[in-house]
Amino acid sequence: MDGAQNVGWRNTDCPEPSNPPAFTLPDRVVSVHLTGGNHDALIGGYVYRSTTVNELANPPQYVYCLYGTTGAPQVRSINAASPTSGLTADWSSQLGVNNWGSGELHGIGQDSDGELYLIRVSGTSTTNGTIYRIDG
Repeated sequence: MDGAQNVGWRNTDCPEPSNPPAFTLPDRVVSVHLTGGNHDALIGGYVYRSTTVNELANPPQYVYCLYGTTGAPQVRSINAASPTSGLTADWSSQLGVNNWGSGELHGIGQDSDGELYLIRVSGTSTTNGTIYRIDG
């Protein structure tokens, strides 16, 4: 995909889209089931493209986050080469994210070297945040 195509998220994210436009499905779509009732959303992630954290680099992992307003956030990964395998890894304890409060994990980012970063906002202020690099 070249990034200019309509991939139909409006049609795949809602149960009954109205007036669906023509769209092209992306090459690969992964379904992640939010279990346990403590997570409200999946914060889309990135394929780890650096070599700093060997467990994320070999084989390359797609790293994503689970956001919750009633439970601790989670950072998880799935093998990018075979995402339909269903085998995921939970990095929350190793990264200390399981000690963050509900709603504090606001995003994930990637720099030009392929390193991944977590965005944490504490409390009710959206101006009080910290960026953490995932070092393993």
